[in-house]
Amino acid sequence: TMPNRGLEGLALTPDGRHLVAAMQGPLIQDSVPQGNKRYGRYTRLVESSVDSMIPTRQFLYPLTDMTTGISEILAITNDRFLVLERDGGKGSQAKIKAIYEIDLRGASDVLNLPVLGTTDLPNNLHVATKQLVVDLLDPAYGFSGENAIEKPEGLCWGPPAADGARTLIVCCDNDFESTMQSILHAFQ
Repeated sequence: TMPNRGLEGLALTPDGRHLVAAMQGPLIQDSVPQGNKRYGRYTRLVESSVDSMIPTRQFLYPLTDMTTGISEILAITNDRFLVLERDGGKGSQAKIKAIYEIDLRGASDVLNLPVLGTTDLPNNLHVATKQLVVDLLDPAYGFSGENAIEKPEGLCWGPPAADGARTLIVCCDNDFESTMQSILHAFQ
């Protein structure tokens, strides 16, 4: 087995009826081994009923590339979510630290599909659509180049702004390392 590539994010839909769990990366059967890691193009989002905790549907999220994974998922509506996707690099090695808005409407339910291809899918399968919302490595935020953060890990909604706009809080944790800071970013 490969440690640290399972359940990483969990979101409750606004109607309170479903939990959507995001796998950090491709499951063993959906990936190929390279050294002590596994790589694939798609990871799974598992929807479960809050009442029974039985999976009801499963969707595919297209990773930006085979080195990234999901750190968090946050519900916007019952079908739209924010997903925090990142690579494991820090400083100048960081290439992808981004928040995407995804939409599950139109995505194929793959609950009964136990094995995927590692890079190619059958033509009749549709993945969640995604659109970039925040590139955390944008120099405007002060965390690019040598200052690039390693571990953006959490998303939550903060208090609404005076004009009613939502505030998005992004947490970058320090893994309990005393030489690193945990950082909270607020976006509107």
